[in-house]
Amino acid sequence: MSLSDLGNLGEFFGALGVIGSLVYLGLQIHQNTRALKAGSNHAINDSFSAFLTLLVQTPEADRIMEAGVTGIETLSADERSTFYSLLGILFGNFENAFFHYQQGMMDDDQWHRWCIAIGWYVGFPGVARWWSNRKVVCSDAFRELVDRESARMGPSDPASWAPATTLELS
Repeated sequence: MSLSDLGNLGEFFGALGVIGSLVYLGLQIHQNTRALKAGSNHAINDSFSAFLTLLVQTPEADRIMEAGVTGIETLSADERSTFYSLLGILFGNFENAFFHYQQGMMDDDQWHRWCIAIGWYVGFPGVARWWSNRKVVCSDAFRELVDRESARMGPSDPASWAPATTLELS
């Protein structure tokens, strides 16, 4: 075997090493992306759970939310302010989930569940009224999504509202 043959053999094994490194790097990137998606979904779910926990641990907020979804007419000015703040938190969570979906950090099945929740909430008269006045602070794409889901789902039955204090959180 000549020196040239040995050089060619060395280049061949070097190329195999580079290819192996690229395959390993690709696998690591895929694994990292999966971990980021899982972490992102966990954070979104934690935010929504924190909202529900707020309602469970604050019976007055839960009562205001329950009264407000069917219509804000019965709420005092202070209660209306609380209701609007609660909806701001809720729809902030929804828009955050939407952003993560747009960035590819949430799969279609998970996103579909969020869309159902968005359509259900905005289908309540009090929420729909709040949304019509407050949606200007949201991104254009999110506004279009909420309006589309609202039209698709239609009005929500007030009897389907369950106060958070009746929910079992695990």
